Amino acid sequence: MDGAVALDKFKEASQLQPSGALFANDVGFASFKLGQHKEVVQWFQKAIADRTCAIANLNLGDAYLELRKKPEAEQAYELPGTAAQFEGRPGFQE
Repeated sequence: MDGAVALDKFKEASQLQPSGALFANDVGFASFKLGQHKEVVQWFQKAIADRTCAIANLNLGDAYLELRKKPEAEQAYELPGTAAQFEGRPGFQE
């Protein structure tokens, strides 16, 4: 499946279940893979607000790194439920 098509499908699913953290995370991740880094932050924040999708914390941190926002990435990686430490993420080196 084409990345843009997948993104459209995830957006449709998120509209059917607006509180769905996993759908919001999927929209953010598909947008991230398509290089739409400025858009992804809102989707990952929506997923995190639900508090049921810990992977969104890691994804948000990665998005901030792509946007060269290291302090925000640090905060995202330190959110509860985040499985990885920010020091080990690509692009985070001092």
